[in-house]
Amino acid sequence: MNSKLRPALIGGLVMGVLSAVTVVPQVPFVRFICCIWAIVGGVVAAYLYIKQSPTPARIGDGVVLGLIAGAIGSAISFVAFLLVSFYVSDRTLAEEQMARAGLHITYASVIWLVGVLAVVLQLVQALVGGIIGVALFERRGEGGSGPAPPPPPPYYGGTPGPTYAPPPPPPPSDYGSNTQ
Repeated sequence: MNSKLRPALIGGLVMGVLSAVTVVPQVPFVRFICCIWAIVGGVVAAYLYIKQSPTPARIGDGVVLGLIAGAIGSAISFVAFLLVSFYVSDRTLAEEQMARAGLHITYASVIWLVGVLAVVLQLVQALVGGIIGVALFERRGEGGSGPAPPPPPPYYGGTPGPTYAPPPPPPPSDYGSNTQ
């Protein structure tokens, strides 16, 4: 299996299962943090990749891991959203409200539009989660934070140098006087 595919698959499964739980209407308090699960999936994928990778991970690796994990996780949560929307929720109430509002759109098309929008948002959030995961967990040199800082100058924090005497004041001059 590809070195990025397994961590991304696990991160996507974590994201998808936790996101699917937030879709179920009987779990109201978990729904408040529904957007965090996509970021968590990207972070988990980046962490697992960094843990098994022999070379330091870069930000680009986090982007790829986040996108793969986001695609897997958003597909799982999209299927759960469709199942709950079509088989659990009360669609007659929603259709009546849309008819009263004068909208000439079907319930199914609203659900599909909301689902596609959720997939796009979860992909972006998982991508950000992959970047955050690399930034948090990669500590092996080239992790994307730039080159190492230069060494301190000699005697840094050591013995003080010679004392410095200020220069003497300049001699007096007649510049600026109003004599004519």
